[in-house]
Formats: sequence, structure tokens, C-alpha cells
Amino acid sequence: MKKKTATKQTQQLSPENYIRQKSKYLPLGDCFVNADWEEAKMCQVAITRKHVNGNVTACMYLVDLSCLGVKDTLYQFNVPFYEVEEQLERFEANGVRFTGIPYELAHNIIYAGIEYAEEYGFKPCKEFSSITCHFLEDDDVVPLIEIECGGAGGNPLYVNSGFETPAREKAILAQLEKTAGKGNYHFILPGDKKNYYDEDESDDDDEDFYDDDEEEDEIETELLSLSKEEQKRLFINLLEQLGKSDDVHGEDVKRFSALTGILSCGMVDDGEIDEQLALLETKFGQLFVENEQLPNSLFSGTQNMDGETIIDLFYDSIGEIHSNKNPKKTIELIREKAGDVPIADFLELYYLKEKNGKKFKTGIEKSLQKHPDYFLIQLLQYEYPDKKKDNFREELEKIFSDNKQAITHFEAEYYFMLYTMYMIIDKNIELSTLLAFEEYVLDFDFLAEDSIKTIQSLTHLGIIAKVVERLEQTGELEQLKNK
Repeated sequence: MKKKTATKQTQQLSPENYIRQKSKYLPLGDCFVNADWEEAKMCQVAITRKHVNGNVTACMYLVDLSCLGVKDTLYQFNVPFYEVEEQLERFEANGVRFTGIPYELAHNIIYAGIEYAEEYGFKPCKEFSSITCHFLEDDDVVPLIEIECGGAGGNPLYVNSGFETPAREKAILAQLEKTAGKGNYHFILPGDKKNYYDEDESDDDDEDFYDDDEEEDEIETELLSLSKEEQKRLFINLLEQLGKSDDVHGEDVKRFSALTGILSCGMVDDGEIDEQLALLETKFGQLFVENEQLPNSLFSGTQNMDGETIIDLFYDSIGEIHSNKNPKKTIELIREKAGDVPIADFLELYYLKEKNGKKFKTGIEKSLQKHPDYFLIQLLQYEYPDKKKDNFREELEKIFSDNKQAITHFEAEYYFMLYTMYMIIDKNIELSTLLAFEEYVLDFDFLAEDSIKTIQSLTHLGIIAKVVERLEQTGELEQLKNK
């Protein structure tokens, strides 16, 4: 009986919890690393462990030996070994050649990168700390192998090949300035054309793109050469200028945007941003599913209807709404086939929210009575909220955490658009939270380009307001205005 109970418990473990709790007891299998790891200092390490059924679990680690340590990690759980080989082949198709190595070398590469990064205040990515670190052997049972870290002279070399967002890039450079000291580190950024691109091979369109990058780099270099007081004075002058003038120059906007990034990242520690990222992961770290992956909260209550039919009718309705057409007939067809389901109410309200505010508010009240736990209808009430309340962000977070079904990409996009609006007007929001949120949301590859731009713009406005607030609190705002 005990054996049966134990087997049942193991089967119930999620892949993440299995890796945390059980994987270390599986025998080690093949390990790999990119063949040029010693020269490149950017290592893609793959480690496998063998299951009794012949499958393997594999964890991969992107290790930056020059500066940041473990930047990313992913895993394949309980899969045939050929699936791991196919994953490596996809990397090789992009020019990365792998070679087999003993586990001891793989282990030492990973921990050498972590230890070197920690010297300069950088921690491994959150997925490593929460999941894939548990896949590795205990450090004290693995023989030590010396691994060379850092760039020239052993100093940190930060290379952003597009992996980090602009906000994260600025935070990393600020951290290196603080921990390594001026002149004791080097960096290569995406706009550094001479390091990444062959000028002779670029076409005219590419040249225009790189020219924009070079212009932004020149602006940032110029601004970083200023003293902190000069940066703050210029920020205030540009803020007033952009607020008053109808004739706004593009270069002034770029300078103001770059200054906002420099000043905001300088006002918080890198550790604060990491803490807020971890908090965001705790609040919103569930896996969002494709709209078509049933069951989910979007199509709650439609289980008796053919999945493909309800999905097609949903997309038809959304298309009609975005084309400024009334989706009434399509919604009636949903009700005819599936009954009085919440998705039908939502689509009606989604259409009415831009067309008829009075009907929208009345419809919200009725729909909340019929479907009080339906995620999207709960969100719609925040389109016209009660102005007397001031805890909207907390309420939205509770709605998210209380939802027990899988949240789809459509719902998540709508949710984070609303959440961003209420976040930036929250008087208690921290600057580090805004900077972390800006970075966190960019990892959502399901967001439409327009939504990303809107969220970035709104968040940037919030960051500007917080920078101004900090300058007011220190008294610098008035002092610098009078100079």
C-alpha cells in the first residue's frame, strides 16, 4: 500500500516540483557545452538525468562568465533523449556547435559564473534559484576545476547582444560603476556597430537603423559624461520645455527619455529591482495559455460546446468589434449553441464600452450577478470604476490571484493593460516597482506590438513622475530650477 501511495504522489508532482524535489536522485546522463565556450565566455550548458522509463530530464543554463553569471535557464521534463538532441540541433542551426563534457566541468562552469557575478552584485536568474539549481549536484561533492572568468585583465565585460531591456542595461552599468568602479569594467552594447556588424555588408535600410542606434548611443554617452547635478538640471529644463512647447524636437524627446532612464536607475539599487521582479513573479508567475488551449477561464461554462466552434465564433466577434461592426448576430449564435455563457456577456459588454457608456454600466451590474467569478467581466468593471476608492491595484491583484482556471493570452493582455493604468496612478507605487514592471512585461511574447508600446509609454510616464517626486522630496527640484 505504501508503494502505491508513493507512486501516486510522484505522478502528481508538477515538472517544476519534480525537479526541485526528486531530480537530484536520478542518475546523471550526457552533458554538453558550446565548443567555443572558453573563448566566447558565453556558455550554453546542457545537463541530462535519466528516468527509469528510458526518458531524460534536461536542464540548460546560459552562463555569462564575463559578467552576469546565469542569465537564463530552461528545462525539458521526462522526454525521449532525441528531443534534447533536436533542441541542440536547433541551436546548431544558428551557428552554435556543442561538444560532450563530463558533469564536473558543466557544474564548475555554472558555479564559477555565479560566484564571479556575485562579486559585482549580480544574482542568477530567478528560474535558476527557484527551479533548476535543484537539478545540480551538491557543490561539496564535485571536484573544483579552475574556470577563467571576466574580460581583459579579469575585469568584468558586459555584453548586451539584445538579451537585456534598456532599463536592465542601464541598471547593470550603474551596478558595475558602483561595484567595480570607473575604468575597471568594459561594455559592448547593441548599438556598437563595430562589434556586431560588418559595415560593408549592410544595405541602406540597415544603415538607417544603425544610424538611429548610433544617435541614441551618442546621446547616452553625452549624458553620462555630465555630472549628476548637470543631468538633473537638464532633466528639469527638458521637462518644462516639453510641457510648454507645441514644437517638440525629436532629439529633445530622445534626450529626455535617456535622462529619465539614467536618473531613475541611479535612484534605486539593482537589488531593489531584483526584489520587485521576484515579487511580480510571485503575483503573476502562472503560465498563460493559448486562447485555443481548453479548458480555460476565457471559455468557462462552454464545455458542452464543440471547442473549435466556440473559438471560431469568439475570434469572429472580436474581429467585428475591432472593425467597428456590431457582433450581435455572432453573439446570438454563441448563445444558441452554448447557452447563456459568460463569454457572450463579455463580448456584448466589450462592444458597448466604447459605444454606449450607460448600457455598458447597466450590463456590467447584471453580468456580475449572473457570472460573479468570470475573470473578464470582473475586469470590465474597472473601465468605469468607483472614483471614491483608491485601492484599485490591490483589487486587480486579488482578482488575478483568486482566479483558479488557466488564464489565456487574450485575458492576460487585457489584464495588464488595465493593471498598468492603475499602477502608474497609485500614489504608493515605488520607483523600483515601475522599473521592474517595465522589464517584466517585456518578457510576455504574446503581447501585441501596440499593447507593448502602450504599456511602455504608460510605465515611462509613471517613472517620470517618480523621478520628479524624488527631486521634490530632496529639495533639488526647486534648487535646480532657481539656478
